[in-house]
Formats: sequence, structure tokens, C-alpha cells
Amino acid sequence: MRAHRGFTFVGFLFLLVGAGLVYSIIAFGPAYWDNVDVGKTLHEAANMSMRSPEDKVREFISQQLQAKFDTGTFDDRGNRVLWIDYDPREDLRIERTEKPPYVNIWVTYQRHVPLPLVGGERILTFNQHVEEDLSPVKW
Repeated sequence: MRAHRGFTFVGFLFLLVGAGLVYSIIAFGPAYWDNVDVGKTLHEAANMSMRSPEDKVREFISQQLQAKFDTGTFDDRGNRVLWIDYDPREDLRIERTEKPPYVNIWVTYQRHVPLPLVGGERILTFNQHVEEDLSPVKW
């Protein structure tokens, strides 16, 4: 009996799926990794909101996002250009409750991801939510 030579159709499909996964990781991986960093920033802001007023927390989140996504360039009006589409007045929501003492922080932003080899870009929308209990710890 002769040994098989070359690719079978199933082997070709596995190769195609593997190449698609590698392409997706290369194209979209950095955007999702940055989204994890945004989540960490929101957790830090939620912890900070135990002792700080809402405007300080809002300013902290905006500063962290600007530092993380700054391109180093300015637009025609002198505003910083970011890698994300984010408006602190529209895309950031902070809610506090008194009983039980909780804080909820929502951030929504869009990220333009260039597609390598194909050209063009894809717009990804990220929604982050953090809920933190603000009651004091009882030892």
C-alpha cells in the first residue's frame, strides 16, 4: 500500500483555520489586551471612589485613558489625538448607591484596528463595567 502524499482536504481546512486564528490574534490581540488594561484602571478608580468624590474619579479615569492611548499628535484645534474614540462626558458613567454602598462605573469606547495584509480597518466597540462594594471592611 502506498503512503499518502500531499494535503487532504481536511488537512487543508485545519491549516486554513490555524492561519485565520494567527491572523486574528495579530490583528485584534493588542486591542483586546488594552481593553484588559482599561478594566484594571476602572477597578483602581472604583477603589479610589471610596475616599474621593466623583469628579476626582472621573478625572483620574480620563487621565489614565489619555496616557494609555495617546498618539503624541494634536489635531487642528490643539486637542490630543487618541487611539480610541472616547468622550468623558458621554462615554463614562458613574453611579453610587447609599444602601448598600456600591459604586458602578461604565466606560464605552471605540477602537479603530487596522487590518494587516488586507488593508482597511475594523471598528471595535468595548463596554467595560466595574461594580465595587464601598462598605468598610470589618476585621
